[in-house]
Amino acid sequence: MSDPSSTPSRRRGRRLAATIAVVAATAIALVGCASPSASSDATSAGATPVSYQLGWLPTVEWGANWLADDEGMYAANGVDFSWQPGGPNVTSDTVVASGKALVGSSNADTIAKAISEGADLKIFGAAFQKNPFCILSLADKPINTPQDMIGKRIGVAAGNQTAFDLLLKINGIDPSQVTVVPVQYDPAPVANGEVDGQVVFSINEPTQLEKKGFKTHVMLFADHGYDVLADVFVATNETIEKNPEALAAFLKATRQGYQALMDDPQKAAELTVQKYGKDQGLDLDQQVLEAKAMKDLILTPDVTTPLALTKDAMAANIKTIGMLGISVTADQLFTTKILDMIN
Repeated sequence: MSDPSSTPSRRRGRRLAATIAVVAATAIALVGCASPSASSDATSAGATPVSYQLGWLPTVEWGANWLADDEGMYAANGVDFSWQPGGPNVTSDTVVASGKALVGSSNADTIAKAISEGADLKIFGAAFQKNPFCILSLADKPINTPQDMIGKRIGVAAGNQTAFDLLLKINGIDPSQVTVVPVQYDPAPVANGEVDGQVVFSINEPTQLEKKGFKTHVMLFADHGYDVLADVFVATNETIEKNPEALAAFLKATRQGYQALMDDPQKAAELTVQKYGKDQGLDLDQQVLEAKAMKDLILTPDVTTPLALTKDAMAANIKTIGMLGISVTADQLFTTKILDMIN
């Protein structure tokens, strides 16, 4: 991206603060201009429409969906795919709960909070087994562990404060031991030495600095007790019970798309920049780097097939989310019913 400060980057924390009125109004507006799939005209009359609410703007983060659409994976699985862009005032849980999209992309903590407040939702798959939240530092002065932050200056955008506070709590660090420097979502403070580290997303801001020639180091929250599945797939309980075949077909094709993204990140980035996200002003080289960085979040030693929900991951997520004061059970938050249909 030509201007890191304008990148459609990290937003998860900010979504929790969005008012229901603003979210609903924006969601309705976006639904009205939903982007059709590239293959919808060629889709057979018997295909099942599946509208997908993105968790953010159309970047390569959704490259698996672009590949599944462009290469006919959705059509081959009987899915008439369409998508709707997200943004700073759009929460997927609200859009899905209102029936404006069949499936949405979100994070486990966001959906847990919505369920605790009465939303009829459930997670049926997860793209990122490791949460992308990380501490970004320069390679010659790396922050390797949470304890390394003690006595250091850490840049934290307002929308990322809750996640950072939870990381400190999980690792027994008193907030007074760290100097928090308010920043925006631009990683420049790390590059120019204003801060020793900064809370960012591992697939985004580090690749921006890498493209500018900076050697960086990333410390994933997920490697230090912060277990929150990201880019999860969410639907209403009613859809899961009454229309599981549509969700299974969508998830199967999307899984194929994730495999294609890992096999060919260049093509995923090209589709993003030239077609699906062509109005975003994205930089192709940065999007390629971002697509490559996603693999380490999608697959782990315990997860060798994309989009899995393991018992250990679900239990760990309930524990972490509980530390946020959100009380839900694994059965309330997750279902493996749809995955069982395609495994």
